[in-house]
Amino acid sequence: MNYNMKYILKTFNMKPTYKWLTALTCLFLLGGCNDEWNDEQYEKYISFVHSGDNRVYLKYEAQGGNKTYHLPVQISGSQSNSSDVRVTIAVDPDTLVKYNFDNFRSREDLYFKELDAKHYALKSWSATIPAGSTKTSIDIDFSFLGLDNFDKHMLPLSIDASSELMPNPNKHYKKSLMQIILFNDYSGKYEVTAEMTEVNNDGHEVGDKIKVESRNSWVEDENTVFFYAGFTEEQAIDRKDYRVYAKFEKRDDLSGIVELYTDNPDMELTWVPAECFFIIQEEMDELQPYLKRRYITMNVNYTYLDISNKNFPIRYKYAGTMILERVLNILMPEEDQYIFD
Repeated sequence: MNYNMKYILKTFNMKPTYKWLTALTCLFLLGGCNDEWNDEQYEKYISFVHSGDNRVYLKYEAQGGNKTYHLPVQISGSQSNSSDVRVTIAVDPDTLVKYNFDNFRSREDLYFKELDAKHYALKSWSATIPAGSTKTSIDIDFSFLGLDNFDKHMLPLSIDASSELMPNPNKHYKKSLMQIILFNDYSGKYEVTAEMTEVNNDGHEVGDKIKVESRNSWVEDENTVFFYAGFTEEQAIDRKDYRVYAKFEKRDDLSGIVELYTDNPDMELTWVPAECFFIIQEEMDELQPYLKRRYITMNVNYTYLDISNKNFPIRYKYAGTMILERVLNILMPEEDQYIFD
């Protein structure tokens, strides 16, 4: 008989007193292990629910672009807080300065601009997380009328040190760089079906055709977007000189006309109104009935002057369709599923 078996038999043959002592010791140890989970396991810190570089998609759908966003904040920890906790936030421009330099270096035209205070308001910069809860929200009222979306905008926020609990010191949890991304029914990425052509002063096509795969469009107001003419690079330093605005005016629920215009007379934009219109098509997905596919087909005919070399300007023409597709989950708010880079 080996040593282990002898030890086991000896244990079972020990006196009753020792057996009871052994059992009580085990119960005490197990009880101690269970009790410790009733205590707080982590430090209680305050942080943003959506921290760091935080994309906030907001639909520009009302006249004036007014929108309320509920900014969520939370307390970390394994237990609910036992008393009310006051949370205060503040604007943090220094973090935005560092973010811009780290990401874009010398390309200052690509820097995010701090959202001007005239475009947002808070009834209070503080909110209370009630006892027994771990979250609350701070309401931010936005007004986007007159906001130029040529620039990218951020509202940099941080948890203020005056809050009743310590802001989370880990990584970026106490900061929220709110990148404001506006969209409307007509903004997004359009697939381009036709080709650009160079035209002479008489309007006749010359040279080779140039294919452009897609054009992004950005919000101007609830019914207007802008895109960059022709094949202008969307991160080109002079891209602002080639903005073309497209205003959508509905004639009925599924169609309407498109008015094109620009704020740069030097690009000599011309367009054919009779050939600028749009059609909306919607269909439910056959396999996933909660998905709705929405297509906007915009037909346009315009010419513009490429003045990147002012000594040798070139006139280009685009005549054809641009198609925007959105796949919408009808069970979710549109702002929770819109994605646009």
